[in-house]
Amino acid sequence: MAEVVVSSPGRMSTGLQHLGTPRWLWNDTAQWYVIQTKPRQEERLVAHLATRARAAEPFLPKIEVIRRHARRRVVTLEPLFPSYLFLRMTLGPAMWNAVRWAPGTRRILGDGDQPLAVPADLVQMIRDRVEPLGFVRVGLNVPAGVRVRIRTGPFAGLEGIFERPTSRQDRVRVLLEVLGSVRSLEIEIFDLERV
Repeated sequence: MAEVVVSSPGRMSTGLQHLGTPRWLWNDTAQWYVIQTKPRQEERLVAHLATRARAAEPFLPKIEVIRRHARRRVVTLEPLFPSYLFLRMTLGPAMWNAVRWAPGTRRILGDGDQPLAVPADLVQMIRDRVEPLGFVRVGLNVPAGVRVRIRTGPFAGLEGIFERPTSRQDRVRVLLEVLGSVRSLEIEIFDLERV
């Protein structure tokens, strides 16, 4: 392997440079980096790295997304940060090439000259949030007595008071004032927003 000689910051002088990366870039300590992927290629990159770069530890946090489709709720898991994933690796020539040229990789985020490591405690904070279910679940965390607004359905735009969750999953009771009297309405929690 040819040695890379750095003559001045940002300039290299050798005939056989290792893909244009200076020797001072390499690091033997495993750190977290952010990899930007091509659109919707996060899973493909994770699968590829599992076979080609086993020393790397990918982390692709996901979030539960709920959409309405044909009058029913469809729940899917999607990347928390679309087109990005975290990768814990030592930065050496072999790993650099395995990640940089992997199918689905767009680039390793950095400051232009070199990749920048992400603080391990930031990644751990995200992992702690993902850990209980294996994904992030966003819910309306509302205590009793808080004013809420109905977002969809025949009561869209009306405001009421959050009463309590019901025994059925994802359903809650909301108190609405309708025609001068207070009525209790059972509704899906995803149809509400805090006022």
